[in-house]
Amino acid sequence: EEEEEQEVSFADPDYPAFVRPPLPKFRKELRVLSLFDGIGTGLVALKSLGFKVGQYVSSEIDEDALTVVSVQHPEVIQVGDILSLTEQKIAAFGPFDLVMGGSPCNDLASVNPLKRGIYGGTGLLFFEFFRILSYVQRQASHVFWVFENVTSMTKEDRSTISRFLGCSPVTIDARHFTCMNRSRFFWGNIPGLRRKPEPTKRPVTLQSCLEVACDRTARVEKINCVTSRKRVETAPPPIVMRGEEDGLWTTELERVFGLDAHYTDVGNLSRTVRLKLLGKSWSVHVLSHILEPLERYFIRGE
Repeated sequence: EEEEEQEVSFADPDYPAFVRPPLPKFRKELRVLSLFDGIGTGLVALKSLGFKVGQYVSSEIDEDALTVVSVQHPEVIQVGDILSLTEQKIAAFGPFDLVMGGSPCNDLASVNPLKRGIYGGTGLLFFEFFRILSYVQRQASHVFWVFENVTSMTKEDRSTISRFLGCSPVTIDARHFTCMNRSRFFWGNIPGLRRKPEPTKRPVTLQSCLEVACDRTARVEKINCVTSRKRVETAPPPIVMRGEEDGLWTTELERVFGLDAHYTDVGNLSRTVRLKLLGKSWSVHVLSHILEPLERYFIRGE
């Protein structure tokens, strides 16, 4: 009853409510399609929640990201470029229970002075997400889905995405769960998506993410948003090590994102490449918050 009241309080005022499917008599394993999958943080979140994932199909073209996923999650089925996906190819792997994705934000983010918006450049890739989601929805009685992008997009671009997806976005900031400011829009039909983030019982502090045996001390509580174009910098630097100012190490930033240390340390990837991959990733903490209500529909381990 408490969950129902909370969802009514944070219902979307601009669009009709999504029809929630009835609870199943027997919960099953999840079959997932992840578009623009990156380094597989969606699968990391599902595994951290204990969901039994029967199949995880990934669409991604970044070779470095593919290397990370191949090493960390060898069970993932890679299907390549989203532009090459057809309804027939989707049907061959489906049906799916969950579709996740966040198209590139380069041409949507306000920090890019040359951005071309939703109808130009990489902004157009949103419509590929919508296309594939439409295919999946035709092949199943009900599909859960979530789409993510930056909060700094224009109102016009946000309205276009909302019109196609049939709902307004909810804003969720990683700062509610971890030691990083990272505000993002999320559209979707996951039950409880619009519930208020609750402070975690064990909040992730920056100090808890640092290497313990190196005399490193955090001098700030939270770091600024990390992107693929921006290094992890604050003024002054966020870390003091043996009396000297220092920045975050890559392993420490991985922990900030909710990943294991050395998660991206594969294939001799450089620090620059690893930071770029992390900058394009979802926060595992945020995605876990979003996906947790699916436990009422799908199997979780003990």
